[in-house]
Amino acid sequence: FQSGVTTMSRPGSQSRYSPDLGPAPQVAKQAGVGLMLGENTNFDGVVVKQLVPKGAADRTGKVKVGDQLLQVGDQDVSMQTVTDLRHLIIGEIGSIVEVMFKSASTGEVYAVQLQRGTPEYLDGSTSRPDSRAGSVRGSVDSMGPERSTGSVGRPANAREAFASMHEENDWLRSALKLAESHITRDKEELKSLHSIFDRQKEERDARVASLEEQIIVRDGERREADARAWAAEEARRAADQKLGEAARREHTHKEEARKVYENEQMRLEYIQELKRRFEEEKSGMVDELVKMQDGMRVERAKRVDLEATEHSLRQDLQRLKDAYRSVVAKNNHAAELIREQAEHVREIQRQNSSLTILLSEIQPRLTVLEQDVFSNTRLGWDSVPASSRASPVISSMPSSALPLPRDDDHAVIMA
Repeated sequence: FQSGVTTMSRPGSQSRYSPDLGPAPQVAKQAGVGLMLGENTNFDGVVVKQLVPKGAADRTGKVKVGDQLLQVGDQDVSMQTVTDLRHLIIGEIGSIVEVMFKSASTGEVYAVQLQRGTPEYLDGSTSRPDSRAGSVRGSVDSMGPERSTGSVGRPANAREAFASMHEENDWLRSALKLAESHITRDKEELKSLHSIFDRQKEERDARVASLEEQIIVRDGERREADARAWAAEEARRAADQKLGEAARREHTHKEEARKVYENEQMRLEYIQELKRRFEEEKSGMVDELVKMQDGMRVERAKRVDLEATEHSLRQDLQRLKDAYRSVVAKNNHAAELIREQAEHVREIQRQNSSLTILLSEIQPRLTVLEQDVFSNTRLGWDSVPASSRASPVISSMPSSALPLPRDDDHAVIMA
């Protein structure tokens, strides 16, 4: 809903079926105060959505986007809808209406007196010392509006009707620029949320394309209206027909604007729902991150314990390696001694082996000699006198200590 749109009428125009006998009775034009209003999704009242550039509200410098309407004239509107406010704000062009707002940023309650009219009308009215587009009364604590009205001139001929329609066209241009600024802002918002709404990109692009097509169509109709306005300067009857067509188009435009507003409200609700889901998913991810951080801290503590245990084991292993090296050195020394002893034993064994071979060679000869000696001893013992026998000392000597007989001795004994 745009309260600053001026309602078209046909001032100073005659009936298309009557002769040109003079000016017809004039009808006062209607206008707003340059506010675009809307309702929040939670409905906490009607708030300012946009200010018409150079409109009455914009000229005060006090009214800001987001401020809430509390009172229009002497009527409380804090709980009313945008539709209910339409007939309160729109009125006769040039008249004064007092509107009370609540600031969205500071919470301050203030009242301003706004003059109804288009930016072009207000530009013309600023040259009159007794006229004002909008004045700020200041902060208030209670509701006490003062209302004043002003007179408005009425067109008396076709030139004034053309000027009025030209003002209407300028207003439509301002409204078109406002709509374009809304579309630009919507595009920027959609781009900023592109990562979240990627799946809805096609639908969003189709909606924007549809709005752009509507803007193109409206721009074409506006150009056609300008052409008809110039033609109306030459033919008033043709201008009356074109004004009627303009009125019908205005009704169509209002219906389209209402549909666009409803679609915008649905889009905003959808965006809010997506934001809520995003916040829920973000909260879940934060919880998961906290859990992961706790797990990482536990794993880090375990890793520190394992590193300490590993360090202790490495020290034990180093001690074992040192002990092992010592044992290996001792074993190598013992092995060296064993090898030396083994070599000595092998040398003794070789000597024993040589002695054994020598004994095995000498033993038969010793046996033969012993037998010969024994036999010779028995033969010659009896013939030896008792005084010549061996002394007990000699007889008691072992046989190994006795001198072995030589071959020549044996020969003598045998002779």
